[in-house]
Amino acid sequence: MIANHHSSRFSIKDFCKLRCDQLCEEYKDVSDTEIVVSNFGIMTTDNMDSILCLIEDTFEKNGETKLISKRTFSIVAESCENIRRHGTNDPTARNLCYVIVARTGNGVEVNVGNYIDSQIVEGFQSTLKKLEGLTPEHLKNIYLHTLKTTEISEKGGAGLGIITIAMRSRNQIQFDFTQANDNLTLFNIKATISNK
Repeated sequence: MIANHHSSRFSIKDFCKLRCDQLCEEYKDVSDTEIVVSNFGIMTTDNMDSILCLIEDTFEKNGETKLISKRTFSIVAESCENIRRHGTNDPTARNLCYVIVARTGNGVEVNVGNYIDSQIVEGFQSTLKKLEGLTPEHLKNIYLHTLKTTEISEKGGAGLGIITIAMRSRNQIQFDFTQANDNLTLFNIKATISNK
């Protein structure tokens, strides 16, 4: 889904923060749902480590299953690494992002948002659509093919990182794009890790 919600009233930072806050509010309105992590800011190695430690500690205290913990940890780590590697070149939005992990009645949901170059949105969306409805086995085959042929774009393309997230989620990943200005689009990916 592509939306154009740009408003001159919002800075690039505020635009991203607003989306993060909206998602958190949506989770707060749902019963049997608890936000495990809500982090907004610049993605650095230290910040990434802090997010992962918080997830690990919270899940351990809450008696989360090892399988759910491992898959959530892996998806968040991959997402953060993607942001660090493929963050935008715009000096005002370099690696600006949010990471939200919520425990629901059905499992765990991970929402990650960051800016990408608006020029790549159409191609990126087209590539992501090709992953829709694929089985874990198909995803694995695409992963291996991509690894062999190195068909990975240098800037924000749907390469191994996105495929890895889809494989580890074992559910349909959801994504949307919201244009912030002529150059930047906020990309949100949502991965669900089911209890079963």
